[in-house]
Amino acid sequence: MSILQYILQYPNRLRHRHGFGVQSPWAYEFVRDALFEKRRYYVFDSLQGSRADEQLFRIVQWLRPEEITEHASSATTHQYIEAAKNVTHPSAVHLHYFSEEASRDLEEMLQSEGSFSANTCLVIDGIHSVHEAVWQQLLQHPRITSSFSLRKRGIALFDPARQRKNYIL
Repeated sequence: MSILQYILQYPNRLRHRHGFGVQSPWAYEFVRDALFEKRRYYVFDSLQGSRADEQLFRIVQWLRPEEITEHASSATTHQYIEAAKNVTHPSAVHLHYFSEEASRDLEEMLQSEGSFSANTCLVIDGIHSVHEAVWQQLLQHPRITSSFSLRKRGIALFDPARQRKNYIL
């Protein structure tokens, strides 16, 4: 993403950052409570990770996935995911996390049509650098319903119960 594109998208990103302009109640809660929550959780002091790891913790905690597949994640990121997935009532979501080093895994998953079932969630780091072409191709996928384009991370959901919308945050 070029600097000019980022500057032109900045007002739209700023408006949606706290959920303003997001009409879906589910998406509004997800933006407000998972993506841009400011309060610190109990495990953040003991794990000492980055803000991106803390955001991933909140995403996993909010979605409560039944199954998580990590593709080339670091040891710190893995610790955050493990700390977040200890929930009592998991949902039927299958979450796939792709770090910036997992380019080949993401491309292979995109090529195999059977890998995107209902209730699949993709969390992809580096959507405007390493995975930019794959992210643009994924946004055109016919089964994707909700997607969230953050500055460095993209989240794509395959849920047939939701309407198709891409939120630029």
